[in-house]
Amino acid sequence: MSDGASSLEIVPVRGRIVLSATARNRIANYLNFATTALVGLIVNPILLAALGTSGFGIWKTIARLFETVIATQGGATQALKWVLARENAQASADALRRRVGSALVNWALWAAPFAVLALGLVLALPWMFPQAGPDLTIAGLILAINGLVAGLVSIPAYSLIGVNKGYLALGLSALMAGIVGAGLVFAALSGWGLVGMAAMVLFGSVPGAALCYWLAWRAIPWWGIAAPGPVDMADINRLGGWTLGWSAIEKVLLASELVLIALLAGAAMAGQYVFTAYAAQTALVICLLTTNAAMPGLGARLAAGNRAEAAMIIAQTRRTSLLLSFGVGAVIICANAAFVALWAGDAMYLGAGANALIVIAAIQLAHIRTEAQILDAMLIVKPRVLLGAGAVVVGIACAIAGFVLTADITWMIAGLIAGRLALTLGLPAIARRAVRR
Repeated sequence: MSDGASSLEIVPVRGRIVLSATARNRIANYLNFATTALVGLIVNPILLAALGTSGFGIWKTIARLFETVIATQGGATQALKWVLARENAQASADALRRRVGSALVNWALWAAPFAVLALGLVLALPWMFPQAGPDLTIAGLILAINGLVAGLVSIPAYSLIGVNKGYLALGLSALMAGIVGAGLVFAALSGWGLVGMAAMVLFGSVPGAALCYWLAWRAIPWWGIAAPGPVDMADINRLGGWTLGWSAIEKVLLASELVLIALLAGAAMAGQYVFTAYAAQTALVICLLTTNAAMPGLGARLAAGNRAEAAMIIAQTRRTSLLLSFGVGAVIICANAAFVALWAGDAMYLGAGANALIVIAAIQLAHIRTEAQILDAMLIVKPRVLLGAGAVVVGIACAIAGFVLTADITWMIAGLIAGRLALTLGLPAIARRAVRR
């Protein structure tokens, strides 16, 4: 079986058969996904009943907005993952600790721009949702603080991933998703509103961050933080800058539909979108988890200069993504109306036209993010950031124009799809050129 679809590895240890770290990482990825999906299935209808359709739509939109802003801190920590994966086996413990220190310094430098963006978003929330009242601003401030915590916790989390112990960070993430979900339900049913729910998110993040640092300290023998040198900072900044750009673009791609619907069509319709799009977005994650398993094998072939086998893995990865996304998408188009009606009620389904376009948009995003994974393995970041930035701007402009001209969210989603075509076609072209070199 090829690397693109390799089975779970097992290794003998003192007469016992145990899973390898790679297998544990794969299982943890699926466990984290399953936990998050299950929490959403249980929690979302309860929040809808407690907050109402508009309140639920507002909560989901502001949560997604702050997730997008958090991306401004993510470049250095993702770069740390790649640096540690490359150097963990041969670099000294002190050198590796300096790498962690460089990521921490970079995070601190980006904390100020993040704070400015987050504060601007907090101040804009009353304008976006005037019906929400003053509690919305307080909830926004709490979510902004949570964003700083999320940026800080990414340092030990990506350290664990970089040394092939990501299953520990993913297991902790699954645990905290369940705890935070329970906290959200408790706050909503207790009548604490958006402020109480935001506080529950923060109260879950702080102990989660402490646990993640403890896990890194326990699981990584050399782990710690040392003052970085100029070379350490230069490496992290070189890798982190463009990575930061792509991280932000991905967040905008994922958030655009919900945020635009909330701002242009209203919070109530945004709430309907969350339920209608849930199955399609879940399928998108399944596609990413499945194709991600092929990336280590692709990276190894490229590093060895074996272009022919690399091209075969890329082709197989693309086929897997397309077959899975189109197959699941067809099921969602046929069955989503019944699923949403059973789950949350007929009123939360946006209709067949919107559902079909949501599925098409999800298939397009699955394709884009699969191609981005391939380019990650090739260490090609800059071209896709430049192309992605243009596609994001064009897509949002087309979406706004589509809604303004028709007052119909189906044309809004169609505009997003059309605007992203350059990215859909451009990323595979970049990969093809790189493989042929």
